Amino acid sequence: MNLLKYIKINNLLQVCFFSFIFLWDIKYEIYQFRLLIIIPFLFILFNYKNKIYNLFLTYSLVPILILLHFFLVNIHSGINLEQRDIFGILLLFIIFNVSLFYKDHIFNHLDKYINWFIILFSISFILFFMSTDTKLILNCYNGWFHQTKFIFIENSHFALISVPIINYYSLFFCKLKNFNRNDKILFFFFVIFLIISFINFSTTFLVGLILMNLYLLFFYRKNLKIKILSIFFILLSFFIILNKSECAERSIVPIKTLPEYLIKFVPESIGSRIEKIIPKHLELTEKLDVKWDKLKEGWYDKQGKQRYIDKNATMELLSKQITKAKATGDWTSFDVMVDKKKKVTLSQSVETLLVSLKITIKSIKNNPFGVGFNRYHVSHKKYIKDINLVDPGIKKFNIFDGSSNISKFITEFGVFGIIFILAFLYTALKFKDFESKKFFLISIISLQFLRGVGYFNGGFLLLAIIYFYNYLKIREENKQI
Repeated sequence: MNLLKYIKINNLLQVCFFSFIFLWDIKYEIYQFRLLIIIPFLFILFNYKNKIYNLFLTYSLVPILILLHFFLVNIHSGINLEQRDIFGILLLFIIFNVSLFYKDHIFNHLDKYINWFIILFSISFILFFMSTDTKLILNCYNGWFHQTKFIFIENSHFALISVPIINYYSLFFCKLKNFNRNDKILFFFFVIFLIISFINFSTTFLVGLILMNLYLLFFYRKNLKIKILSIFFILLSFFIILNKSECAERSIVPIKTLPEYLIKFVPESIGSRIEKIIPKHLELTEKLDVKWDKLKEGWYDKQGKQRYIDKNATMELLSKQITKAKATGDWTSFDVMVDKKKKVTLSQSVETLLVSLKITIKSIKNNPFGVGFNRYHVSHKKYIKDINLVDPGIKKFNIFDGSSNISKFITEFGVFGIIFILAFLYTALKFKDFESKKFFLISIISLQFLRGVGYFNGGFLLLAIIYFYNYLKIREENKQI
């Protein structure tokens, strides 16, 4: 192969990897930038040799095991492969082989891909914004990306990329002792990208930035620059959350109302349910006289009417409401309300997350080894109709991938999914010091556990494979761990 041909192929491969990691949200039917990942796979096949063939078999071992697991967990119910199943399995084999064949190439050029993105994105964002009549939308609902569909279809999708990039450059520039000309250019575009990210914030962005900077502080407590910058990002994110009601509704308020929602899992009397939160109020057992219906999964009185506890009710207020309701016979304040104008206790995004976790819990109880690769929708269809919803519209959300990759992993792989998640947490906490690229990988995987978009979006599967490969490589070399 001559040099020119090699350069052309190398550049094409880099474009493919770049597109899979950063341009995955650009889709028009079968024309999807993420599918450019097939091209590197074709190069593997075209360069057929015995050595490559042996590597192909080795690198296909995990996909083969996943496929075997798929058939074993579905054999009792009859295996009916859908088009989506076949496509997913093929893409699984492709990504595993591409990731492992080009593992060093991808990791070594990851800095370049990130630099490409912030420069191209920042310039294109400014040009698009100036050439259109779009306006900035400074809230956590239906943001600018949701309205324009510019590269990303939602602000939260942009956050899955922006937070890891901010983390990457924060660590990179804080460790940098001397700025050369290229570093100054990159810093300039980083500042622009940072501004764009914060004016297009979302709950995913703010919460993700807080969590990842807390993680960074844990490892770099003695590095003053990293410490100051991390604290700044944390405080700024909290400031936005506290001063934007719609952001608070998606983050702080759900934390307050979370016990109220989660205790619906407890198949006991409502008095015992309250006791689990505040044990001293045992007398409410008699006052409420409401029982848990296992079939309907709700709290019902003796007349068969479903009851609801107000999210803002203190124990004292609750006791007064109960006494009044029993005296007057008016239990309106305890009725389930689906009218958004009257009562909505959880934002749609938060309830979607909680519902996906509830589906996961139900699924793993009945299918401890999971329902099979890319089959979250089977469990969703089976259990969603039995779940009590504040907003019935939630039934249509995240049918195939859940609200996070945590729920998707555990639902589809059961105990094996739990082991994978624990393995990631273990490795992430084992790093004593790490370069910017590794922090980028940890950030992008972590965020997609929080707000998942499936295995084949956001570069998730490819980067997860690269991450674990590098961890094992470092462990073998005994350099950092």
